[in-house]
Amino acid sequence: MGDLTPLLADATRTRQIAEAERTIRFDLSSPRPVSEALATLASAPVASEAEPAAEIGAPAAEVEFRFANRSGAIFATRPFAPRSLTARWRDAAGTVVATSRADGLLPIALAPGDTATSTFTLDVPAATPAAPTRSSSCPRGSPISSSHGAP
Repeated sequence: MGDLTPLLADATRTRQIAEAERTIRFDLSSPRPVSEALATLASAPVASEAEPAAEIGAPAAEVEFRFANRSGAIFATRPFAPRSLTARWRDAAGTVVATSRADGLLPIALAPGDTATSTFTLDVPAATPAAPTRSSSCPRGSPISSSHGAP
């Protein structure tokens, strides 16, 4: 994550605006443009190709999604509240075999080039093919997707 020390050290550039669960949200002022557009976010590449897919099973699972800001603007989430995503479960050929719901918090803010991980509660369909499947999840109206394997 980018170095926030100069912003945090200047009390005129920080303002606490919300709390949710175990998180406190501050607004930081910056000369960079700020965007609330979900299109600012994209799925972040997997940290390592050797990293195994998450193994999950019905009825639900906690899944970490990696997000990246590949734009020139700072991404900021408003409102600061959990979001519902739609998970699309695909077979090895890429055909959607099921859909389900995922709920969690998007990253509060991401500077250009930064990445963050957020945990979502994902409803896992009871009837998925015996072969490995992949899920991709995105908030409605957003190009965000992140893939996770399922048994």
